[in-house]
Amino acid sequence: MKTYEQFVGEMIAAAQAAGLHIYQNKNRLETRSLDREFSFFCTPRAHQQPYQTSAYMFFEWSSVLTAESLREREEAAQQPILAVMRSADDETVKDEPCTQLHIQYEFEVAENFQTMTDEINQQLLTIFRKSMGHTNVPVIKWELIIQASGENHISKISAQQHWSIPLLSDSGVGPIMLEVNDVLIAIGELPFIKKDAQ
Repeated sequence: MKTYEQFVGEMIAAAQAAGLHIYQNKNRLETRSLDREFSFFCTPRAHQQPYQTSAYMFFEWSSVLTAESLREREEAAQQPILAVMRSADDETVKDEPCTQLHIQYEFEVAENFQTMTDEINQQLLTIFRKSMGHTNVPVIKWELIIQASGENHISKISAQQHWSIPLLSDSGVGPIMLEVNDVLIAIGELPFIKKDAQ
């Protein structure tokens, strides 16, 4: 089983290989439960600061996962054959341990488009369907300001997606990072997105 540090390294390497620029990466430790969390923002390398289109990613790592990964590593070092046999034959281990990777696409809408909620929604869904060859399409989240006249203005918009990532076999984060890069590039080219400073 991968350790926390190995999985963090795998995530960073996959993101960089996919052409993403990583920034504001953080490791958090909950001092009572010893649960951990790793998070970062990323954007395509070609984008300039301040980033108007980015993805925020994080995963949580419980103290149980830490104990299990360290115990298996210790067993493998002392008795490699028995450790492999246990992982293959132990009937108490029914499901492969995994963690949830959370992805939140974040972007700003240009001022003159902030009332065009239907059009924005349709174009985002079109981007997701074209860029993703699966059914795990992000859920679009809206925060609106409704004026007394009844007119809606977008306060905040994001799109959230979750992946269950296995920790024994190939995690599959490489294709996920490539998809994130493609989606961010496509979103950045939409007419209603506030553009990066040049």
